[in-house]
Amino acid sequence: MITILSSAVFAKTYSIVEKSFIDEVMERKPLIEKNAKEYVKKLKNDAQNMSGESTISATKSYVYYIDPTYTLEQDIPKYNRYGQYEGVLYKKGTQVNPIKFIKAIPPDIVIFNPCDPDEKSFVQKLRTTRYKDKHFLATSTMCKAKELVKDDLGKHAFMLTKNIKEKFKIKETISIVSVDKSVNKIKVEVYNAKKSK
Repeated sequence: MITILSSAVFAKTYSIVEKSFIDEVMERKPLIEKNAKEYVKKLKNDAQNMSGESTISATKSYVYYIDPTYTLEQDIPKYNRYGQYEGVLYKKGTQVNPIKFIKAIPPDIVIFNPCDPDEKSFVQKLRTTRYKDKHFLATSTMCKAKELVKDDLGKHAFMLTKNIKEKFKIKETISIVSVDKSVNKIKVEVYNAKKSK
């Protein structure tokens, strides 16, 4: 017992050498701020130079339909209003067309190249005629984002994504994608902007 006590009383003590967390952060603050500013600048530049998927201008006007019917890969369960399982609502392998179940028709998607003056003019006419009292989603191709915000039309445009391009089989612009409830299909109208003036 005496040995333990004597070693505890006479043991050498050392000061803490490690910096405090706050001192360490304050020391690195200028570097952190510099890196953050560079990162934000890079993000802004990337966003301004971003462009949608590429397409070509249509050489003729035509219409095609897409059947959105798909086959269920698993059973869809049926539950009552209390959340209790009551069986199977739709069996695996059932063919389902989602258009049959929608109550409100979604807005049309107008896909065009706003950097092409003919296509831009055509879409501006659509806004005053076909879409005068309706909303539509304008999706742009190939233009850089910084070029889109120069006018009112560009401010309401979104970039054409690979997913939308593939889903609606978009190859040419101007394409107007809409739901045709009378045939339960997706209708895609393709216009040649030069000939449709």
